[in-house]
Amino acid sequence: MALRKGGGARGRRPLRILLGFVAIVLLSVPLSVPATLLLLPFWSWLESAAGIEAVGHSGPAEWSYLLVFAVLVSGAAILYLLRGKAEMLRDS
Repeated sequence: MALRKGGGARGRRPLRILLGFVAIVLLSVPLSVPATLLLLPFWSWLESAAGIEAVGHSGPAEWSYLLVFAVLVSGAAILYLLRGKAEMLRDS
């Protein structure tokens, strides 16, 4: 099988990026639970200050977990992309 022009490491880059994002999402799921629970004082303050239902009888509200998860995924994805950009600049 002949190699296509432009193959090699450059051809694997999209797959590497996709796998990186999948890893970020999978690692952020279990990390978001303790992070949300550690932010319980913040959620209580937010509820009393803004009147938003942030803490229920069994802990933080569902949207609190989703917000922390989104922040973790976004932050890790930005760092991952910046790291990849720095590697590209270094290699060229």
